[in-house]
Amino acid sequence: MEQSLILRLPEDILVFHVVKYLELKDIKNLFLTCKQLSRSLNCPTVWHVIYMKTFAEAQDENYSFEMFYKWGPAMYKQRKHSVLKLFGSNSFGRLGCTRETYNNSKYEIVNGQRRYYGTFQMTSQSGYADISAGGFSFEILGIDGTLSFTGYDWHGRLGRIAPGLKGERIGTIQAARPRNPINTVQALYWKTLPRFTAVSSGRAHFLALDSDNNLWTWDDGHVLLYGEHLTLWDGIIDKEIKGKILKIRAGWNLNSCMVAGVGIVVWSYRTVNNSLTKAYVRILPRTNENYIFDYVLLESAVIMIDRHENVHLPPTVVLDQFMSYIKTNGSSRFIRLSGCYETFAVISEGDDVLIGKRGRMQFKLPLIMASLKQKSIITVAAGDYHF
Repeated sequence: MEQSLILRLPEDILVFHVVKYLELKDIKNLFLTCKQLSRSLNCPTVWHVIYMKTFAEAQDENYSFEMFYKWGPAMYKQRKHSVLKLFGSNSFGRLGCTRETYNNSKYEIVNGQRRYYGTFQMTSQSGYADISAGGFSFEILGIDGTLSFTGYDWHGRLGRIAPGLKGERIGTIQAARPRNPINTVQALYWKTLPRFTAVSSGRAHFLALDSDNNLWTWDDGHVLLYGEHLTLWDGIIDKEIKGKILKIRAGWNLNSCMVAGVGIVVWSYRTVNNSLTKAYVRILPRTNENYIFDYVLLESAVIMIDRHENVHLPPTVVLDQFMSYIKTNGSSRFIRLSGCYETFAVISEGDDVLIGKRGRMQFKLPLIMASLKQKSIITVAAGDYHF
């Protein structure tokens, strides 16, 4: 029998020039075709492509290949056995651990609350893809596309205004609290659950993006598990904003996302009309994907990494001391941002983690996290009193 044409291809052509044009399912099928292809494809380059095609937030070619190369082809196997390390206040079950877990742990009293400074570990059967910290919980994205959250609920029952229905406040839920501190978030809006690819948390709400480019919001305190399907709407011209959603970012009391060909859109409320849930957005100027590489939305500020690899506040306030630190410490650029309320974390290509806080020269003076240096940190999630 004549040998298949694909088996005749040189390995470098297959790995560097063919795989990136294939659909994810086709790449996986190639692994199963024969031993020769499985051996050729089992390399960092291919796993990097698989990761980018799997998770919506990693579509950019500038996403650090060096980190993937360091983790190696076994990245997916490692993620399947990944562990989350959580610390801080367990009030409202934020850390997802039971009373028996933390009764014997070290703590200090801050403002009348126990703050645990030992770490609690959570393991997963399916593996973790990402984690986001809200005010009262962690939202966790599994490799299998499922969403879960820690704690009794994700909104804290404090009656705070969220970017939900206009004029409505989150009220107390009458239903009894779940006994298990870790609960599955189920989008029961559809007969079959969507596969989620990204999650981002605010004070008392969170956003998720599914594999079909649908945007979902959890911002109604009366409904714990149901997600609401959102339509982005430009209120000025009264027209729907369409386009591929590249990134989602929930702020303290705001929501945002980056839309291809449009830029970063921000909204503070939504409405429901004829079963269509509209998020009324404002478009931030000079924020399209050709200019902005990554960004994070805080309480009242946006921090960005632009295509020139500068970290800055809009429109053009470069955070010079952040930039000078990585230049003098052997790194060339920042590759990821995360943050919440008045704090953001930025990770460099050289494996450094720097923290920016309001009050430290209005975000301009970095706090250097020496304990996280050279630890292969891929994300930092900070909530109210938990990390």
